[in-house]
Amino acid sequence: SALEAARFCVLPATEPPPPAEHELAGAQFARIRGASGNSLATYTWRARGLAPGALPKGRVLALHGHGVHARFEMLVPLPGDIARDSPARSYEGSVIAALNRAGFEVVAYDHQSFGLSEGALPSVSEVAGLNSMRAFFPSFDSLVDDALGMAEAMTLLGEAEAAAAGEGAAPTPLFVLGCSMGGCVATRAAQRKPHLFARGGLALVAPMLSLERAVERGFNRFLLPLSGVASAVAPTLGVAKGTPRNPVAPQLNQQAARDPLCVDHGAPTVVRVAREYYQATKAAQADMGILRAEHVPLLTMHSPDDQATDPRGSELLRERAGARFVTCEGMYHNLLSEPGRARVHAEVVRFFSARAAR
Repeated sequence: SALEAARFCVLPATEPPPPAEHELAGAQFARIRGASGNSLATYTWRARGLAPGALPKGRVLALHGHGVHARFEMLVPLPGDIARDSPARSYEGSVIAALNRAGFEVVAYDHQSFGLSEGALPSVSEVAGLNSMRAFFPSFDSLVDDALGMAEAMTLLGEAEAAAAGEGAAPTPLFVLGCSMGGCVATRAAQRKPHLFARGGLALVAPMLSLERAVERGFNRFLLPLSGVASAVAPTLGVAKGTPRNPVAPQLNQQAARDPLCVDHGAPTVVRVAREYYQATKAAQADMGILRAEHVPLLTMHSPDDQATDPRGSELLRERAGARFVTCEGMYHNLLSEPGRARVHAEVVRFFSARAAR
């Protein structure tokens, strides 16, 4: 597989068992070692319509958001009222399908402690039992480390393919599709190692680059001065209100609630994670100039009505890093799955295709 060729440490898909074939929606499943040594669940969807022996137009690293997992984020609900409450997801009509048909290979994974991925290992987590806790990680940087490990391996694969093709062949470009929390992971990764992403680029969908609206809603300014102490003493204390319900596509709330791999969006975010998120957004804002200076291509999309992640973060990315900012009127937060998603998918494909042609 692409993962093995990229010299990942591939683990046996035995514990827990891999998803059933119909649940994978055409993806190739593998487990790899993350940067902290934990097991990450990965999914690879091959480009379609390529000539025999042809390489993909580009490789896309897809990063999901908080509370869900890669397949829930990147695939779409099954069509028809019969599937309204079903957590099952469909490849057809998804951004993955659109990218595959445009010649792109897509690699996604469940962030540590989300979906089918392992949580922080006991040697990394300083509090006993936290390695088995869902939606918990010791630091936001550990999520970024995993993403950079994936990006570096995919870059090595592209370089190896170019070397095998002979003189004059260009490496397959690397792109990132980051949603919500995954958008902040992608941004911080590009700020740390911009050279990995300068040829391809980042497409960010409702990226978590500002949490000011969330701060006003729950994890407010009165709690912020105390969050450092609380994070150290009681890291699992629930303090911040959970992700707001989606009023544009309420069936997504029901589907997430029925998916055992999703986290209860009504449950409060624990203090350690809330603090790490808030600090990550502030660091991302402070370092946005790096992306402009290093010429990292950027597309960001946001609804002005988003209450989960503040659209101001996308505005800052436009102002400070030169990102193209597409406003998604009439939508909310889950832009890859809500009604109107076809336009979002088309924007992503158009952006990546234009970059891949250079």
